[in-house]
Amino acid sequence: DGVEQLYLVRLLDRNRQLIWSKVGTTTRKTQKRMVEHLNYYKKDGVKYIEVVRLWDCGEMEAEMYESAFRAHYMRKYKGTFRKNDRFTGVEFDLAEADKIFADLKEGA
Repeated sequence: DGVEQLYLVRLLDRNRQLIWSKVGTTTRKTQKRMVEHLNYYKKDGVKYIEVVRLWDCGEMEAEMYESAFRAHYMRKYKGTFRKNDRFTGVEFDLAEADKIFADLKEGA
């Protein structure tokens, strides 16, 4: 609780097939936030969530990082964006994501 966090998650159906990849933030316990996502997206067939990256944003607001990631992914994966920072059928490149985060943190 109280830590600015940025995360990347995979939202999966009952067969553990990818529905969406999502970028998000929280300052609450990560597990609590993921349960909220499961409850919210169950109407869309989401049964599982995999947290594939979780970063501590330190003194910077996590929304700064989230906005940069969203803009990058909207350009890279044109036509896949859905409201609430989801990307349909997209597998994030985690090595690329690590580099984006590191570059942003260095420039912050």
